[in-house]
Amino acid sequence: MIFIPIAIWFGFSGMELAALMAMLASPTAVSSFTMAQNADANDDLAGQIVVMSSLLSVVSIFLWILMLNYFNVI
Repeated sequence: MIFIPIAIWFGFSGMELAALMAMLASPTAVSSFTMAQNADANDDLAGQIVVMSSLLSVVSIFLWILMLNYFNVI
């Protein structure tokens, strides 16, 4: 929500903006859970972050694409 409007303000549009949005709106990598286990960190929290970010990214990516198409930015 923060960086997409900033990117538009800097003049990004079309494929560049779509690529930037996909990068910023993607969920947390599953490997973070394994890294947390190997580092003796809070692997339960890392697993929950992966699940929640995956679930929320489905909705957020759809809404961003819908909104950016509505404003003819992508």
